[in-house]
Amino acid sequence: HQALTKYMAHYQWPVKEIHCTSEALKGPLLQKLGIGLHYDDTESQLQSANQYGIKTVRVNPNEFDASH
Repeated sequence: HQALTKYMAHYQWPVKEIHCTSEALKGPLLQKLGIGLHYDDTESQLQSANQYGIKTVRVNPNEFDASH
C-alpha cells in the first residue's frame, strides 16, 4: 500500500481509509460505507460504483512514479 499512499498524497486526495477487496467489485462496499466519490483505474470497478450511484474518477497509475 506504500505506493498507493504516495500516489494519493501526491494528488492530495481527501482519503480517510483504504479498503482492499481482492478484486471483488467495490460498488456494494462503497455504498455500505456511504462513499460519494471513488477513484479507480479499473473499468469494472468504476462501473460497479456507478451502478450504486457513486460518482467516479478514472486514474492512471502509470502517470506517477512512486519511487521518488
